[in-house]
Amino acid sequence: MKNLVCVPGKHVVSRQRPTRFASTLLWHLGFALGLALVVSVAGSAAAQKVQLSKKYKKWLREEVVYIISKDEKTAFLQLVGEVEHEHFIQEFWDLRDPTPVTPENEYKQEHYKRIEYTNRYFGFADGVEGWRTDRGRIYIQLGAPQQRAQYPWLGEVRPIELWFYSRAEFPSLPNAFSVMFFQPDSTSGYRLYSPYLDGPDKLVTRTGAENDPQGSYRFLRSKVNVEIARASVTLLTDEPIDQETFTPSLASDSMLTRIRNLPNDKFTKEMLERRRRLRDLVKTRLIQPAEMDVLTAPLRDSGGVSYVHFLLLLPEPLERLVRKDKKQTLVASTVSVLVRSANMQKLFQQSHGNQFHFSDSDFARKRQWPVGYEDRLPLPPGDYAIDFVFRNELTQVVYQTQQRVQVPAADPIGLQLSPLVVYDDVHRSDSRQGPLPFHFSNLKFVPTLRRKFTASEKLSIFFQISDPSAGPNSSSGDVLKIEYTLGSLARGGPRQEVSQEIQKQEFTSHGTVFHGKSLSLSEFPSGSYRLVVKVTDPVTRQWASQSLAFRVVPGSVQTKRVVLLNGQVDKDLQAGLIDYRRGLCEAAAKRPEAAIRYFQNALSQNPGLQEARNRLVELSFQQGRFEQVAALLPPEGLTTETDLASARRFVHSLEKIGNVARAIELAERGLRLYGPRLPLYEDLLRLYEQSGQSDRAEEVREQIRRLGGT
Repeated sequence: MKNLVCVPGKHVVSRQRPTRFASTLLWHLGFALGLALVVSVAGSAAAQKVQLSKKYKKWLREEVVYIISKDEKTAFLQLVGEVEHEHFIQEFWDLRDPTPVTPENEYKQEHYKRIEYTNRYFGFADGVEGWRTDRGRIYIQLGAPQQRAQYPWLGEVRPIELWFYSRAEFPSLPNAFSVMFFQPDSTSGYRLYSPYLDGPDKLVTRTGAENDPQGSYRFLRSKVNVEIARASVTLLTDEPIDQETFTPSLASDSMLTRIRNLPNDKFTKEMLERRRRLRDLVKTRLIQPAEMDVLTAPLRDSGGVSYVHFLLLLPEPLERLVRKDKKQTLVASTVSVLVRSANMQKLFQQSHGNQFHFSDSDFARKRQWPVGYEDRLPLPPGDYAIDFVFRNELTQVVYQTQQRVQVPAADPIGLQLSPLVVYDDVHRSDSRQGPLPFHFSNLKFVPTLRRKFTASEKLSIFFQISDPSAGPNSSSGDVLKIEYTLGSLARGGPRQEVSQEIQKQEFTSHGTVFHGKSLSLSEFPSGSYRLVVKVTDPVTRQWASQSLAFRVVPGSVQTKRVVLLNGQVDKDLQAGLIDYRRGLCEAAAKRPEAAIRYFQNALSQNPGLQEARNRLVELSFQQGRFEQVAALLPPEGLTTETDLASARRFVHSLEKIGNVARAIELAERGLRLYGPRLPLYEDLLRLYEQSGQSDRAEEVREQIRRLGGT
């Protein structure tokens, strides 16, 4: 269906409306059915002979009357005693708490604030409390509207209030819609307006208006404004109106019915059920952060782009994580990572669900092995606070941990050495699964967090060297010297020194190389030791070093581990999410040029990634690149995925480059998408005045006054 809005000079398509007799019949049938339902429920409750105290009657019939479902109400009425009722009320609020980890229940606090507001501003002088009114109900259910316009007595038009909502939190409601209230007579309070049951003629008091919706619509348009006239026919911003008879469809009333029934809405029930399952999952078992270890390694790839490779080491063996049946043995997990800046600003969150299957023989061999999950994060240079959560979907166990990570920027003149990463195994891999964590030069390393080794083992490490003077074009005689020193922390202990050289020609064009070394521990008795790795340029005398503490212990040590790799890497690449996440980090670090580059990459990989387009529009607009902003406008123009800020930037950019006609078209389209927004009206006023459309400018100016603008 084509989106339409009443803006100056625009026309809408027509639709036939059912007769007023049919609407009246439907109304009476609905009332009769509703009355029967009330009688039935009342009879059922009476049959149970449940006596509620005054406190619980007030809670059920006043405090939560608009948000409690029929099933919850029935269950509450069947409870006996204060303990059961108090437990139910606590569970009722807990399920609706959006942040259960905090001591405050924001939903509950907001709900009672809404009740207080309605009683203060919507109550009647004769003692009718505000929560009982139509305005009170809508306010309690939907919250404060994004826009609210009031129209007191205007001669032959009844007092009217128009509320506008956009992007409501309820999936069953439209993206943008209005709710209208009016006073049917001089002694009544505001009542919810129904386009189908009331019609435009109920809003007009002049003689001859009754049963004349067409004349009443035109009178409202001329006497009040276009928005009130349109809302008298439809409350939906994208519904066309009948230009011949101006009679409403049932669509608006269907929406009002959905608002009344929100507590019983399937989406509301599904949301509560998801929260119930999550709460039960967390209550079942929550492993504290110290019980899941994490290894992070900031490293650059062959193109010089930095990633943080990470290993999550779970505290339980494979057999405690799997579900085994006749056909298969598997682990099903969801791993979520929240990345924040050093000052705790959220940058992005990624979640990946994976299933890992094991044959009977494979599981029999590995059942006692510890389990590690590996992945990598696209993080540019900076300081980060990272939260890791591993949820086992089969055993309902949640593990979590946090770590601060610093990703160093490349030194343009000096040597750099990454932290030393200990590994238990390494094998060749062609990486057909896409870029793998801890995978370099066709070698897949299996890192470990352990720092205890036996004397029969070798201490194996790898690290990355960065040298801006090194690369494939270096002279054959240019080398770096690497020195390995193992020694006891106590004076006089055993000591081992090994050195080697590495050709600068082995470095990538971005001046990096990965290097590994295995060092024998056979000469070291049990005790604490330290490894120091030092890299030196013999010519410039520049050097860099890293160290690692470890222990040599008697007996044997478990070196085998089950490796779980994120299998969703290719999907993220194709969806443009890798570059998009990196762009978010660059933008937060105030590096707009780098952020723009990554957002452009993300959009080229996935033109449908609207979030990247919005951020690219924002940054390009801030840089004054108006032609680039205009070029980012998709062929179909604004869509429901375009945020309001981006829409206005498109309008302003088109205006800046001289395409005023297209800017006007876009602003008018924005009003259809987002409803009556004051900033869009102000943009449209300026554009109409520039293009010499004084009549339209005057109509828009009146709209601005109605919305509280100047």
